Amino acid sequence: NFILEAITAGYSPAEIEQSVRISLDHIRTRKKVKATHNSTNSIKFSGSHDLAISWLASHFRDFTNEIDTFEIEFSGSLAGLIALSDGKANLAGCHLWDIESNFYNTAFIQKILPSTRCAVITLAYRCLGLIVAPGNPYNLKSIKDLMTPNIRFINRQKGSGTRVWLDAILRNNQIPSTSIPGYENEKMTHSDLAKDIAEGKADVGIGLEAAANTYSLSFVFLNKEKYDLVILESDYYTPIFQSLLDILKKDNFLSALADFGGYDTTETGKVDWIN
Repeated sequence: NFILEAITAGYSPAEIEQSVRISLDHIRTRKKVKATHNSTNSIKFSGSHDLAISWLASHFRDFTNEIDTFEIEFSGSLAGLIALSDGKANLAGCHLWDIESNFYNTAFIQKILPSTRCAVITLAYRCLGLIVAPGNPYNLKSIKDLMTPNIRFINRQKGSGTRVWLDAILRNNQIPSTSIPGYENEKMTHSDLAKDIAEGKADVGIGLEAAANTYSLSFVFLNKEKYDLVILESDYYTPIFQSLLDILKKDNFLSALADFGGYDTTETGKVDWIN
């Protein structure tokens, strides 16, 4: 099987785990949650792609017996909040920047979940920037460099937090999207975006430093963004979610984020309330 072949080929257990996780992320972008969640011991996550979420889904049994299943749909930040509102998920993940308030997530949660009291838990602050080939051969340094002739850009999908941020920056700087070659070329995850750049299918994309590290690519920092987990108050105090909060503070989890690179865990596990 795949794992045995990988071991025979000389790959380390960490490299094999990383490859399996990326493959699962690819599958999860196509998985649709069809029914309202009904298990008090099941987490159904919907939201923005994040390597730490994938790690949690793969390792939760190492920490607790409270969680029976941890299902993931990487659908984008906006879709995650909508799924939470519709009862198709009980955990959402988002990093939506509001240009008016210059703050992450609050305005969008209030609009999509009006009059609904929610716990907003900081997963981490993540480094977002330009992902480019090793050595940054085109010397790309800013959003304006995306207009460079013959540079092949690769984008994130509509509704993703990264796309919301990029489009706001483009409007703020009066840069038409039509001036960026490849703007319409979309990928559902940071991993897929980085993979295309590593394979030479594109020259630059906007994504996580952690994704660039995974594929040994170069990274140009642009922004530090806040990634939050959103839970309804009615679910927050249940054993399953209290167990999840405990995991976020465990050394093993924080070490995993440090290994990925590009994560600031100073406020990981901090809880705020909205509405």
